[in-house]
Amino acid sequence: MIRTHLLPCLLPGDQARALNQESGRIYTATLVHHYRVFRQAGHVWLSPFKYDRVIKFFCGESFLHAHSYQAAQQDFYEACKTAKALKQISS
Repeated sequence: MIRTHLLPCLLPGDQARALNQESGRIYTATLVHHYRVFRQAGHVWLSPFKYDRVIKFFCGESFLHAHSYQAAQQDFYEACKTAKALKQISS
């Protein structure tokens, strides 16, 4: 079971939106570049540990803290695991 907890955000709205947008940019860049490498490498799936070193080059610098930057990248891999598990359940 997945539970969702709502926490109040104490940041100003503009700052919260900028952080969300930057996190989304990193997530999207991870997705795009991961699948680009996947197609070019002959459908070889890269592990998150190996890819973390490469992706920073593709995503570029960010004003996010290093842990937040990595969390945005790792969310992509978690989404892939969840999608794979749900696909196996529905099959």
